[in-house]
Amino acid sequence: MPSPEWRTGSGLHEHEIRKQTRMFAFLAQRAVRDAFMGQLGTIMAVSNFVLIACVVDKARLPKGEGAASNPYHMPRGCAWRRCGDFWPRRSRTV
Repeated sequence: MPSPEWRTGSGLHEHEIRKQTRMFAFLAQRAVRDAFMGQLGTIMAVSNFVLIACVVDKARLPKGEGAASNPYHMPRGCAWRRCGDFWPRRSRTV
C-alpha cells in the first residue's frame, strides 16, 4: 500500500475516494480499496465525533459571489459558526 498521503490533507474527499483520483488513485486496486475502506470504517466506528455538514448549491449561488470567492470556502464558514454554537452547549453536558 502506498504512503498514506490522505492523512495529511484537510479532509477526506468522497468524490476522489469513489473515483480513485488524485491522492486516492492507489485505491484503484480492489484489495487495497477494500482494506482502506475497512480501516476507515473501523476508525469511524470507534471514534467519538460530531459531524457538522454544510452544502453549497452552486446552481443557486449568485454569480458575483462565486467569482469573488471560492464557493467551497463558504461551507467552512458555516461549519465554524455551527461549531461555535455547538461547543458551549456540549461543554455544559459533559
